[in-house]
Amino acid sequence: MDRRLTVVLIGILLFPTIVFATSPIMEYKDLDKYMTRKELATVGVRIHELENLVEFYEDEDYFKDVKGWAKPYINLAYTFDIMKGTGKGKFEPDKNITYVELLTVIMRSLGYEDGIDFKKYPEDYYNKALEIGLANMYIPYNQVITRKIAYDTLNKVFDMENQGPEDFEIDENIPSVDMYTIKEIDIKNIFFNTSIAGIFSGELVGLDDFSGYKVELWAQDGKILKSITLNKEGNFSISGFDTRVTTKLMGYKYRVYDNNGQLVLEGNLK
Repeated sequence: MDRRLTVVLIGILLFPTIVFATSPIMEYKDLDKYMTRKELATVGVRIHELENLVEFYEDEDYFKDVKGWAKPYINLAYTFDIMKGTGKGKFEPDKNITYVELLTVIMRSLGYEDGIDFKKYPEDYYNKALEIGLANMYIPYNQVITRKIAYDTLNKVFDMENQGPEDFEIDENIPSVDMYTIKEIDIKNIFFNTSIAGIFSGELVGLDDFSGYKVELWAQDGKILKSITLNKEGNFSISGFDTRVTTKLMGYKYRVYDNNGQLVLEGNLK
């Protein structure tokens, strides 16, 4: 990826309202400021490519201490298990974050799962981040971090994303869908992207009521990555699944089951 584009993308992730100059060289101010939980929630939502849903989460009241521009981002981060509250109905949006909190949000976006890849907090999270080359061993896990540290860490994510064996290139700009229908059920408005954090969304069509239907996302090696149970309308969005290079090389597929557990639709996502 072009380094200037990387800088732009990280800037979009880090700053809620950012204005780009005409110059290709960008300078971000306030990188020495400590990062807050509301800023981390915004980063998490943008990494998961969920910003198109922000307007639908403006009126939700999950936390009694959340208001202002960050409210829909925090609501989204909570809904999609990107971040959790701090207890007693609070989120503490202006509280500064620690290094391991940043690493945890990023690793969730890379497909690592609580309870599977991590069990003990914060040890397992920090050690996994060191193992995959994401964390800096000279930064303590409980250190309160600046935007500059967040910037550098996100830069590592982009570098990791561009690593692959033997100059193998994965074209993610134009996803192709190989699909076949088992019953008269279909999917429209498919969106599939694995550029930073995985997202697979769409809408089932062919029935008036899809309540109880399930959409599953699989790796081609037979490992189920994520699943979601649908409501009546049939809209779905699956995010935060495994987007590591090895999984991308194998490829992805989906399966749709009716409310009796019968397979009604499946196809490949490339």
